Amino acid sequence: MGLNMDKALLAAEVVDSAKVVGLLRALVRIPSHYPGPGEEGVVAFLEAYLGERGFKPLRQEAAPGCPNLVADLGEGEGGLILEGHTDVVTPGNEGLWRYPPYGAVVEGGRLYGRGACDMKGGLAALVGAMLAVKRAFGRLPRPLRLAALADEEGMMLGVKAFVRAGLHHGFRGALVAEPEAEAPTVKVNTYGRGEKGVEGRRNRPASRQGHETH
Repeated sequence: MGLNMDKALLAAEVVDSAKVVGLLRALVRIPSHYPGPGEEGVVAFLEAYLGERGFKPLRQEAAPGCPNLVADLGEGEGGLILEGHTDVVTPGNEGLWRYPPYGAVVEGGRLYGRGACDMKGGLAALVGAMLAVKRAFGRLPRPLRLAALADEEGMMLGVKAFVRAGLHHGFRGALVAEPEAEAPTVKVNTYGRGEKGVEGRRNRPASRQGHETH
């Protein structure tokens, strides 16, 4: 087994699940629904969270009050973008919820809250993965770029601004943590303004796509 595979396995082993869940609970507790308060609160929290862990996040204003956040691990070309979005859909009538939509209640091994699945769970997992890779690999031969993008539930302003600024250039593809039929999506080779903001060749199980809202 090669050194890189050894380190990849080590990265998987050192994922701190408790901290990932803690991050998810913190993200769910910050309202970021569309239309509504928007993504500023989540981006400010992630900006500080990543900065405290040695990253140098870049804030990109996709539109007034509509920020993207980008953070890199490693340098060079040929790497992978880890993409998620920071906005969620509205909670609707909060009186119909079993638990408060921004309570992030954990019960029976499940976390309940608006955006817990779509897609703050995926976003927390991407951050946890980057931190684990950082601990296991140190210096990477190819970069990882976290792209926490805005306005996915609206007009896709976040990914459009990301692409216009060329922040995808030099990367071979993206792992998108959007919950599509219970599987993440891998997009390779191209970035464009397509369905869910990105288009390319997809590597995922054949399935019907659904849009998660819980």
